[in-house]
Amino acid sequence: PILLVGFARTAMLAPGASAVATVVFSAKELAIYDTEKELWLLEKGTYDIMEGPCADPDRVKAVQFAMAEDVTFDYPGAASPPDVQGAGADECGTFRCRRDEEFLTNLSEAEKIAMTINACILLAVVLVLLTCCCCFWRRCCRCGKSADAGKKK
Repeated sequence: PILLVGFARTAMLAPGASAVATVVFSAKELAIYDTEKELWLLEKGTYDIMEGPCADPDRVKAVQFAMAEDVTFDYPGAASPPDVQGAGADECGTFRCRRDEEFLTNLSEAEKIAMTINACILLAVVLVLLTCCCCFWRRCCRCGKSADAGKKK
């Protein structure tokens, strides 16, 4: 199985630019919990550690980490807070997401137009659905008949 053990974020980069990002993790994060022994188990075997700018297999690099034998240990969990940008010393339960203003200000003009068009399409769909529901319940548009067609003179 493939397991995401960490990620890092860089500042917005210009096309063709690069940046170094550091992701720190421990072999303990590759372990599974052995319920019979009530301990963590890092199984014997070879682990492929993959890194890259995205999940595209052609852009991912791998190194191998070999365990010669099974290792069991007690592990209460991460000793340090998660590396969440902007979270600082906040506890995970109290951290609240904030708008990414840097990302929003760097949207290209084409992306802004695409977002506006998507919002307009969504609005149009909602209006059509509301109109159809209204006409269905009021029966004013069924079978091309008007609301006055059934009234006697």
